[in-house]
Amino acid sequence: MLPPAIRRPPFATNPPTALKASDIHSRVIYVSSLSKSLSPGLRLGYLVAHSEVVDKLRALRRLAYRHPPTNIQYQMAHFLAQGYYETYLHRYREDSARRWKSLNHALTCWLPECRRSEGSDHANAFWLQAPQWVSITQLTWLASHRGVLIEPGKAHFLGPDAPEPYFRLGFHAIAPDQIEPGIMQLAQTMQQLTG
Repeated sequence: MLPPAIRRPPFATNPPTALKASDIHSRVIYVSSLSKSLSPGLRLGYLVAHSEVVDKLRALRRLAYRHPPTNIQYQMAHFLAQGYYETYLHRYREDSARRWKSLNHALTCWLPECRRSEGSDHANAFWLQAPQWVSITQLTWLASHRGVLIEPGKAHFLGPDAPEPYFRLGFHAIAPDQIEPGIMQLAQTMQQLTG
């Protein structure tokens, strides 16, 4: 894990070029979704590939999964074609960067004993490893009574011997001005477990 001072800035305005952009032999298939950026309920995704691959995948998809309503697909196509999605993404990226920086700062100030797991700086959550003496089950329960929700990490590991002290903190469902007070509450809860 890199210290906060030397991590690259999150949500960079010029992200690395997609591998598909340099694909001159039509060998790369680019697949993505609009779930995280817009809404999981839309159940819309997309792919960029050679037309033959698109045709075959379209046929397979009809057999495996019912498509979202056509009117939603048309509305999304219009939204994309008019450039609204790019405008929205710009605002979303700026908002996400502000929230990420706020959470990063609060964790550095109030929970320095929690080690951050290496991961994407574009993620909508921080993975943290608490000190070994912290019971994540107790921390989750006590923090929830203070109005702070954390997600225990144990369920994200395979096997019965999953490591205990991991948890995840998201930041998109929280008002930006509540991020630092929430981390302060979490730090106080963690101190409560030591006593």
